[in-house]
Amino acid sequence: PVLLVSALASEEVRARARSLGVVRILEKPVAAADLLACIRGILGPAAPEAPQESTPPAAAG
Repeated sequence: PVLLVSALASEEVRARARSLGVVRILEKPVAAADLLACIRGILGPAAPEAPQESTPPAAAG
């Protein structure tokens, strides 16, 4: 997915960007929270992490 952050988000720019595969366009200035929300929306929910096994260290000897 492609995210475009631009100060020049005219309809012509938006149409061109979409024709090139841009899925979201944010206009500057962009708040960090808005950018993060947009990225999370594009990527979807995070996969749960697999539990890490705890193995005792090998005995010295």
